[in-house]
This record gives sequence, C-alpha cells and structure tokens, in this order.
Amino acid sequence: MVMQILPVLQSITRKVLVAIQTSTAMKIMATPDISVPALWLASSFNTDIFQYSFLTNGFYFKVEDDGKLIAGTDVAAFNQNPDCDDVDFTEVVLQQPGSNSQTLKIENDYNIVIVGAAPRIVTGESIDRPNLNLGTQQAELVHNVAQQFPGKTIVVIKSESPLAVDDIQNDPNVSAILYYGYSGQYENKALAEALFGGYAPAGRLTSDWLKDISSLPKLSPEVQATVDPRYTVDMTNADPLEAKLTYRYSDATPTYAFGYGLTYTTFAYSDLRVRPTVNANGTFDVNLKVINTGNNTSDEVVQLYVHSRDSAYGSYVPKKQLAAFKRVGSITPGETRDVTLTVDPHDFAVWDVNKQKYMVESGRYDLFVGRSSDNILLTSEITVNGETIGSLDLKSKAKNLWDHTYVNNGVIGSEVSKARTALYQGEYYAVTSTKDGDYVGIPNVNMNGAKGLKLRVASTSPTSSIEVRADSPTGTKLGTITFHSTAPVEYDIGGGKTAKELGYTDATGAITQVSGDHNLYLVFRGNDIRVDSIKLLASDEAGK
Repeated sequence: MVMQILPVLQSITRKVLVAIQTSTAMKIMATPDISVPALWLASSFNTDIFQYSFLTNGFYFKVEDDGKLIAGTDVAAFNQNPDCDDVDFTEVVLQQPGSNSQTLKIENDYNIVIVGAAPRIVTGESIDRPNLNLGTQQAELVHNVAQQFPGKTIVVIKSESPLAVDDIQNDPNVSAILYYGYSGQYENKALAEALFGGYAPAGRLTSDWLKDISSLPKLSPEVQATVDPRYTVDMTNADPLEAKLTYRYSDATPTYAFGYGLTYTTFAYSDLRVRPTVNANGTFDVNLKVINTGNNTSDEVVQLYVHSRDSAYGSYVPKKQLAAFKRVGSITPGETRDVTLTVDPHDFAVWDVNKQKYMVESGRYDLFVGRSSDNILLTSEITVNGETIGSLDLKSKAKNLWDHTYVNNGVIGSEVSKARTALYQGEYYAVTSTKDGDYVGIPNVNMNGAKGLKLRVASTSPTSSIEVRADSPTGTKLGTITFHSTAPVEYDIGGGKTAKELGYTDATGAITQVSGDHNLYLVFRGNDIRVDSIKLLASDEAGK
C-alpha cells in the first residue's frame, strides 16, 4: 500500500546499514557490496496503550525483594501490598529516538523508518487502544530522522489496524509512506521488491484512517467519571449508523479514505457507460476506459460506489457504498484498457425491517466510479426496478420492537428473558434506553383506525414515560405512555438454576388518530426503560 509516491531506490551505491529483526535480537551488519538504504526498526510498543478490564482495572506490576519485575497482579492483589503506595520507578533514557540519525546521514543517501503496532500489543482479549496514535517515541523517531534526511525518508508502517499518522503524512521531509499488514513469511521479500521498484504495489485500504478520535462516539459523562481518563471513546457502540462510523456514514475527513492507495504511476478514467434502467433480479455492467498516464507499468483497482436517492429510509441509508471493484493488471505506460464492472444489485440491498428480509429498493441510484471512496472520477445515474419497504400492520398482532426498528439513537438491546431465548424462535431483545431522549423509529406503519397503543414494558424507575411521535423524533406528538417500575421475577430454568430477571407488564395509552402510513417514533423520557413489543389498538380497544 503506497500512501505517497515512493521513489524507486535503484541507484544508491554507498555503503549502508541493514538491520535484521530475529526472534531473539536485532543484528546490525555492515554491507559494503549491497546497494540498499539505511533501515530503521522502531519498537512497535505503543506507550499510550493501557491494558484494562472494562476500562477500569489496570494491569499491575510488582517488584519482588530480589529485584524481579512480576507482571499479572490484579488490582486487589496489588492493593494488599503493604507498600503499594510507596513504590518508586525511575525512568532512564538510553537514547532519544533518532538521536544518531545525523551520524548515519554521513554514510547513507536514504533512510527507511519502520514503525507500527503489533496486534498482540494493541488489540486482543480485554486489550484496547485509548486512541489511534503511534507510540509517542515512534512518531518522534520518524520526524527526527526525516529532519536529517529531508525528501529522502521513506516510512514503512506495519500494522493490522488503522493509525493516526496525519502528522507524518504532512511532514514535508517525508518523501513516501508505504503500509503493509502481516502478510506471511515472504512479506519482507515483497516489501523489498516494492521499495526497490521491482514491483508496483496497488493495494487499497479496507477502512478509513482517521486523523484522530474526535469524530468517534464519546463516553457519557457518567461513564467517563468511572474509567481511566485516557479512554474517552465509547467502544461499546458498534452501530455504524448511530455512531457515524466508516466511510458509509462518517462526516469526518480522514487522512486516508476507504479504498485509498497509490502506485508508481498515474491513471485517468473516461467514457463511463451504463444502461439507464436495470432490474434488481439480475446483474448489470458498468463500462469505462482506464489509461496509464504515467511512466511505469502497474495494476489499477477501479471502484464503484452507489447511493440510493429514493430509499424509504431517507438519510439513514449510506452516503456511499462499495458495490463492485476490479483489479486491472499490468497496464503499461500510455495504454488504454476497457474495463467492465459487473454489478449485482443485491450487493447494495437493505434490510426490510417490516418484511424481515433483504431486498433491493426501487428508485434512482447515483453511481460513483473512482480510485477510492473520496477520489471519484466519473458519475452517472440509474433507475432500479426492485421492491418497496413493506407497510407494517401493528393492529392484528404485537411485534417485537427491536426487530422492527430502522433507526435508533442511544438505545441498547437487553435480553427479554432466558426462557424466551431458550426457545430459539427470535424476538430475543428489548429496546432499552440509556438516557433521556433516546429514541427508535419504525418505518411505514399503517396507522389507519388506530386510537391507542399497547407496549410490553419494563423499568427500574418509579415512573417512566414514552412519547409517541409521527415521522421524526421531534414530529407530531400523538400521545404518551406512562407506567411505573416493574418487579423482578424468578423462575427455575433447570439444573438447579434459577433465573432472576426484570419483569414485564403491559402499558397502554390513547393516541391521536392519523391516517395512512407513517414512520412511528418512540422517544424515551428516562433511563433504563425497556420495550419488548408494540401493538396498535383499534378504537374499540383503546380504553382496554
């Protein structure tokens, strides 16, 4: 993955240094007969990493009487140490990052700095990063070395996850950045071929690389007060729509966007052709021309994204979604290649929460063709003949609310009961508010004849209320359902085990009558309010 155009290092003739990482040590060897640049290997340990359990319990160390450093003590064991508050540690700096780069400059033409983050350190069971940064010393190493080798510093990033490297990208002394993941036992051979121009890399990033964590969902003030202050992001919110995660929903401008990647040449796109109308039950082709406008042979990865203009889900569908791509191999300088992308509309299907199935919506779609999700070179529009989001009948039978919401804010899912889960028949979760103002929305609810609403609810609050609104969380208020706290229940689940859960009850209330299909929103006025199911009541049932 080339993040900036990398100079081909084929004409270096000076004696240089090669650092080889072995399983037990790093060996430095003089190599007078090999033409390679000086190579830096930085530790992949991120000094900002904090191992934790649910963001609260740290990973402690203790020093034995014989001076041994013992890792693995938990908080309770550490606190039992009689002198746990009196342990002092002294930092000894052996060498500042890149401090000998000035000396290396005398004997070397270029420098390669290898940095990154090993997965065994930054991710894993009960291990998470508090931010996206490289270790502080790694960033310092890059900048210090680049200052001594302006325009002749190549940074190699080795990582399995995105990193915040905007400062390195914008360092004027860094000439190129190359990213590669953990690619097997021949990865170093592949890296050398890419660095020396034996191969033109054409990889693409599979996620956005954000500048920082400012666009990620924040912990609530209540949670923030209970955790290590270095953790500010709510890593439990995995809903990309609500949290505005990924290129499909994010408003953030990343350092590198989804699909990004450069190579040793440049390309131009032209002559986009596609049928104006297609059917959802078959594939269709998108054709274009790609010309190599540079001086080197390389592959190119052509990417096609779509956006639905007319979705029943409105602004809650992705802004842009990858629908097809093709790696076009070995395009020579000046060559024009005809490219055909075959698109299956089901690759941009949506989940119909009312019919409980995936389907391709009818309507107009924007087509975007480019080199990445934020580098669009050609656009077009098609009309797809497909299906429509179904109208939901909530009068004949109660429906599980969790299964039928298409948008939510702040809520989480809570298991309704062990007994229901054991049946393996679905409807396992209740929508649960986490704060006042949380909401969920159900699309295309048939409101004809409805004058009341029945909810299957539970709550730990003395008094709870749920507002019923039409068309948006702030739309016309149709009514309010109010109820009291519900008592816990216990029952035998076999094997001598007893389930203890919060009990549910029915809560009903009248609503203003409206006609036709409407998006129906429930707005929670309080914390830990749970809704299992929802049912509309006809006029003769509203008072029951």
